[in-house]
Amino acid sequence: MRVLFLGTAAYEGHPNVFCDCDNCRKVREASADNFRLTSAVLVNDDLLIDFGPNIMAGAQKTGSTLFNVRTLLITHSHSDHLYLPNFGYRM
Repeated sequence: MRVLFLGTAAYEGHPNVFCDCDNCRKVREASADNFRLTSAVLVNDDLLIDFGPNIMAGAQKTGSTLFNVRTLLITHSHSDHLYLPNFGYRM
């Protein structure tokens, strides 16, 4: 089984662009490689868990394709897990 995390952050990602706490500041200072996108997981190239607004950036960042995704599992209906405009990109 291959499990690839395309994103592991909350709705606003991490660091939060409106936050200046120590944690967010340290991530910004370290490198953009440390930035976290909204939650999404690709399993075996054909199962995608969550379909949020950063899905394309997550796939590009990891060098992945979503071409073989046949099953989409949405954990809940918040827009960081189900971003409906993504279906238009899929077409």
